[in-house]
Amino acid sequence: MERKFELLEHRADAYIASYGRTLQEAFENAGLALFEVMTD
Repeated sequence: MERKFELLEHRADAYIASYGRTLQEAFENAGLALFEVMTD
C-alpha cells in the first residue's frame, strides 16, 4: 500500500508530510491529511 501522508509530532500546529507521484497528487493527499487532523 502506498503511503499518502504522515502526521508528524508538533506541540502547537498540525505538521504533515504528504506524498504523491505528481504535485497534484501530493496536494490531494495533503487535503486528506488536513481533514483527518480536523476530524480527529
